[in-house]
Amino acid sequence: MTTKTQHWTSLGYFRPLFDYTAQQGFDCSGMLALLGLQESDLKNSDLRIAHEHIAPLFKLARATTNDDNVGLHAGQEMKIQHVGILGLLALTCSRAKEAFDLHTRYQSLVGNGLDTRFHIEGGLTCMELSIPPGLPHPSRQEYEYHLGGWFQLKDQVVGAEHKACRVELPYGRPANDDEQTALFGVSPSYGHDVARIYFDSTYNELDLTTPDPQLKQILELQARKRLQELQGEQADTDPLLAEVKQLIANKLAWGAPSLEEIAEEMQVSRRTLQRQLDKRESSFKDLLDQVRKDLACKYIETPDLALLDVAFMLGFSEQSSFARAFKRWFGEAPGVYRRSLTPDS
Repeated sequence: MTTKTQHWTSLGYFRPLFDYTAQQGFDCSGMLALLGLQESDLKNSDLRIAHEHIAPLFKLARATTNDDNVGLHAGQEMKIQHVGILGLLALTCSRAKEAFDLHTRYQSLVGNGLDTRFHIEGGLTCMELSIPPGLPHPSRQEYEYHLGGWFQLKDQVVGAEHKACRVELPYGRPANDDEQTALFGVSPSYGHDVARIYFDSTYNELDLTTPDPQLKQILELQARKRLQELQGEQADTDPLLAEVKQLIANKLAWGAPSLEEIAEEMQVSRRTLQRQLDKRESSFKDLLDQVRKDLACKYIETPDLALLDVAFMLGFSEQSSFARAFKRWFGEAPGVYRRSLTPDS
């Protein structure tokens, strides 16, 4: 039996799409039926929508409302509660960068069909929105729902007065993009590989208006626990993948093992193991990265382990390589992450 990652998004995140459709005077029953849901299910924000249903959902919403900008309009109905604990955490932060880092770390609590990253590029703060490998390219309506929602949340957390200075979008220019320009505060450019929104370099350091360190600590403990539960749910059930990951974990303390080494342990050829991983839409590189990430989460919570020791235990030859990988996984440096676990830090 082959397995692959199941991509999903919480129903709560798409609640604004149903609310907007109803506000325009249209019946949402067809959209709900497409998902196998009833109106009463909208109260359960934690229900999951499989990724393959999202494109048909937006296509039906477009047809139901006859609104060529339905994604943009519905996204602007987004509220903090629609992204659950992720939104509440953002409200407790003291600076914008802190909120961005938490978003990167816990975005999978809302779903795993979208990847949002923040970084500095050319002296500007860049938000990059991309789709995980293997998933189909979203429609304009889907992209604009995500972007409209993000800007609405940004206005609630950071303030509406802070506008983008450059916007790059991964779809063709609509016949009339006045509303897109109004939302972003600048005329977008189209036809790019991913969506990128650029802000002034000082954007990261903006002070937020409702910082609450104590509540943030409580919420982050809840978020971390939920994230660990999700990782447990998504653990490999395929025996071969589980065996490969276990063998990787066993060898990490002596350095990152190669595909050849693991194949030898399993008494198969390198080519055979590679072919088996390909069938499962997996790769040795991804499995190695996942094992390191999972173990890093455990090791970093052990205060007696120095960060250099953690790096070596994960098979990194240098602490700097570990630090870069950790920031890619969790959105911040390992030392900063560890200090956030300490109540009085």
